[in-house]
Amino acid sequence: MNRILTLFGVASFSFMIGKPQQKGAELFPEKILSDTLPDICKILPAAEIAGLSPFTVALSNSYAEDPLEGYRGCLYEFFKSPDFGTIKISLLKNKSKADALVFYNSNVADHINLWQRRPETIVGLADSAYFNYNADDTKCDDCHLLLISGVYGVVVSFHGQYDDVSRENKKNAAIKIVKLLYNRIPGIVGTK
Repeated sequence: MNRILTLFGVASFSFMIGKPQQKGAELFPEKILSDTLPDICKILPAAEIAGLSPFTVALSNSYAEDPLEGYRGCLYEFFKSPDFGTIKISLLKNKSKADALVFYNSNVADHINLWQRRPETIVGLADSAYFNYNADDTKCDDCHLLLISGVYGVVVSFHGQYDDVSRENKKNAAIKIVKLLYNRIPGIVGTK
């Protein structure tokens, strides 16, 4: 599990610094492909995410990441030079609630180590949820909503438009996206 958490952190970091997206199979080579989780791009079509997007640039592309055992993800790109905004929605299934809690707490600890404070707790959305901070409390270039609900984890990540789109707008969009996900796949996430 620690290796998975470390690899998830590496994957998040590569997403944050804007490198070209690596295929999931390269990040988790020991994982076996599976159809146990739904395709996020089909559950949350690009047109609906574009309607919930906080970005000022139109949706230009969306695609699913390679499916992995216990993981599905979809990327929605809002590219117009020089802006390269991205929303990434990830659904993870842990082996147990305890593993989900370890995943969550590890990410909180990483945030504290990086920013010297706890991320913003989001109450009433899931068993546990937070939206992270960056250097400026009103802005974020690379930020995410992370939550756990039972054995499931959801991460809605944003990259781009640091000066044009506030942290609050990105947080509100992430919450709306998660609520839409809850409506589309009840019983998988979002019992609250």
